[in-house]
Amino acid sequence: MAEPSELHETLSAGQRLRQARESRGWSTNDVAKRLNLRVSVVEKLESDDYDKNSPATYTKGYIRAYCRLLELKEAEVMAELCSDNLKSQSETHMQSFSRRTAREKSDSWLTLVTWLIGLVILGLLIYFGWQQATTNGSLVNTQAQPNTSTSAVVALPVKDEGVDLGTPLEISEEEQDQSGSQPGDTPEQAPEQQPEPAAEPATTEVTAPEPAPAQASSSEQVALQTLEISFRGDCWVRIEDSTGKRVLEGVKAEGQSYRLQGQAPFSLKLGAPEMVDLTYQGAAVDLSGYKAAKLAKLSLPLN
Repeated sequence: MAEPSELHETLSAGQRLRQARESRGWSTNDVAKRLNLRVSVVEKLESDDYDKNSPATYTKGYIRAYCRLLELKEAEVMAELCSDNLKSQSETHMQSFSRRTAREKSDSWLTLVTWLIGLVILGLLIYFGWQQATTNGSLVNTQAQPNTSTSAVVALPVKDEGVDLGTPLEISEEEQDQSGSQPGDTPEQAPEQQPEPAAEPATTEVTAPEPAPAQASSSEQVALQTLEISFRGDCWVRIEDSTGKRVLEGVKAEGQSYRLQGQAPFSLKLGAPEMVDLTYQGAAVDLSGYKAAKLAKLSLPLN
């Protein structure tokens, strides 16, 4: 009686899945339809042949879903997974992820340098424009000053030239007699008409154009939204906010939880949505509509 038990314990995870499927009389095609997987994926799971181009979390999620379908104990089957294959699969995925991260870091540095150069050029253009406007205003004020000086000179009064009355006139007796019957007033000499001062030329006040104010460099702060996520099992996740910033990424284990903040909307990708509890702005997000062990894509807030 001990030999069958030992033989049963030596079965791999894939062999146990195949044995349970055959005992129910199901084909791989039947299982693939029930799990919404390709037939080739089901066959590889039963052969312990895992896709090295996929994260190990995907493989574990497929096996858990397969166990629930066949009503097997997940813990026992997961304990019999081929660790060497999963390790190779995980290392391949992490190497690809590291290369992608390094490339994205290089691109972000290039973008930052480009923005800095653009801001410097914009600042120089604003500065030279302001200097040019100030110089033009100074030239206009300097040209207006000579007209004011000319007007002051023209407005000076002209000195009057009096008539010399010091030499007396000789008058004959007859003229004196004739003048006796008439008033002896001497006719007053008409004053010499003084030239009117020239009218001051009109001057036009020119005001230097004020330099245009520089645009505000800082934009209004945008309110940040809060997203809380916790994991009940291994799950690969990627979360980005509306600016494209990745606030969370990687394979997360059971018991881990995060409180994230960023600009909404958030873009989420979950490798195993059944292992995730999600809360947005204090309200729980229902993930029951997503298929187990299938990549779930969603956006928060929900449209």
